[in-house]
Amino acid sequence: MNDSTKLENLRQALLQKNKFATIDRNFCNRLSIAIFTAQNDYLSTTTIMRLFGLLPMDERSLNPKVLDMLYRYADCTSLRLLKVG
Repeated sequence: MNDSTKLENLRQALLQKNKFATIDRNFCNRLSIAIFTAQNDYLSTTTIMRLFGLLPMDERSLNPKVLDMLYRYADCTSLRLLKVG
């Protein structure tokens, strides 16, 4: 499984968990708040916007710590074993 497939699976898991209708800045803000509320991990709205392609992604955007927070929130135990990178 390549990195882009893993990221797409993570995006889909996050969307399924939250069931928001549109992916926009407001969605990313609500997801940031939901992650913080659920597990006391802070991810900026900007980082989440990069994950969903609303902003350009750079190499620092999705470091292993950020990915781990997202995998834990999405409850993707199987995906966590296949981390990007």
